Amino acid sequence: MGDKLSQRIFVPQIVWKRLKMLTDAQIRKIKPLEKKKRYSDEKGLYLEVTPAGGKFWRLKYRFNGRESTLTIGSYPEISLAQARRSRDEARIQLYQNIDPNAVKCQRLQRIDESTLFGMEQEIYYDKSRHRRTLQQYIEKNADLNRLISNAVQNLLRNFAISA
Repeated sequence: MGDKLSQRIFVPQIVWKRLKMLTDAQIRKIKPLEKKKRYSDEKGLYLEVTPAGGKFWRLKYRFNGRESTLTIGSYPEISLAQARRSRDEARIQLYQNIDPNAVKCQRLQRIDESTLFGMEQEIYYDKSRHRRTLQQYIEKNADLNRLISNAVQNLLRNFAISA
């Protein structure tokens, strides 16, 4: 009798729920309600619909034991397929022990720094406007001065690392 029990392998029966993933037609039919509503897709991805009518893709995940949410984008600009690709990229980053929100913040900071210098050229070197020197503008705007000094320091660090 003991031999029969040791030969048996207990396998629990798991009842799988049928996963209902979102479709593009369902998303287009969603109307805003009085409160925020979440429509889940798969693997932490969901569409959040606000009372004002905004539809935002978000990814719920855990990193270092803390729950976080990554905002991927709004629905008309980011399609369902693009949101799923972004979700998969974020999950790969999580498997590599990289926080997707930190990667997004770094990418946005690089974009802000590059547009900052482009904006400076457009505004202050446009011949149709009153010309101010960059120095006068920096003296008037301490916040911009801090941003520029941080951007220059980052550029110098990158230059020193690559050299």
